Amino acid sequence: LIKSALILLSPQFFFESAISLLQDMENIETIWNIGGREVYELGLNSPFLHQANFLFPRVQNFNFYMSYFPVNYDVLFLLKSEEMHEEKGIKYRYEIYTVKIDKVA
Repeated sequence: LIKSALILLSPQFFFESAISLLQDMENIETIWNIGGREVYELGLNSPFLHQANFLFPRVQNFNFYMSYFPVNYDVLFLLKSEEMHEEKGIKYRYEIYTVKIDKVA
């Protein structure tokens, strides 16, 4: 009799399982990919990626933008870039990218 078991599954397993499940559902317009570095990389490299929305925080008063994961801008086309916003002392810029056609082909 097993009372408990610890099963470790990779983020890739969960990502692929979620995409597989969601493909069979109707009327899904947007899938949010929220997670750590590996989950973001899986999403950015997915053949199902059509649009990517990024927040770029500005750290204090330095002209430094942090990125939590490497982004391959060669496969993305900038659709919209907003001016710097500030809320409760936190500055950020919002950008929307779409996937270049040649990535899909």
